[in-house]
Amino acid sequence: MKIIKRTESPFRDTPGGMVLVATGSLYSFTIVHPGKEKQPYGLAMVDFAPGVRAFGRLLFGTEAPAIGSRLRVVPFALPDGTPDYAFQE
Repeated sequence: MKIIKRTESPFRDTPGGMVLVATGSLYSFTIVHPGKEKQPYGLAMVDFAPGVRAFGRLLFGTEAPAIGSRLRVVPFALPDGTPDYAFQE
């Protein structure tokens, strides 16, 4: 295993708050249909090196990404306004 020393912080300060600058590979996802009055949304499991798997919202347009797609971590606000993160191509 080759260890690479990072010279930049993995976090960036954005207008939406601190963001983890990372990309991962889509391991699995599902679309949740919460009911008639609420919009469907995606949830995903994303693999990051070295051996880290994270769970969170999946943001996408008209078509969901394919398994194995590269995703990045982006700022996201929950419906109640709470700051959070999501995954996006």
